[in-house]
Amino acid sequence: MRDTANRLMLRLRQRSPAGFAIALHVTYTTPKYYLVAYEKDWLDYYSARGFVMTDPTAIWGFANFGTIRWSALADSDAGGV
Repeated sequence: MRDTANRLMLRLRQRSPAGFAIALHVTYTTPKYYLVAYEKDWLDYYSARGFVMTDPTAIWGFANFGTIRWSALADSDAGGV
């Protein structure tokens, strides 16, 4: 199981060079498992501005299952995430 998870993380890092975040088993707004692979500078910037409240990917993720391209959400990015 661990080898499978490691291979998945490697593939995600290769496909997402700017980073990614994964939240699993979310109850209300709190994930049981949360993996973040963004640079600390971006995380600090994102947190200081409270972007999670306007982040189109976070909003989409709370209301949907599956995948979506960032380009499909770009028009709903009023906060400039």
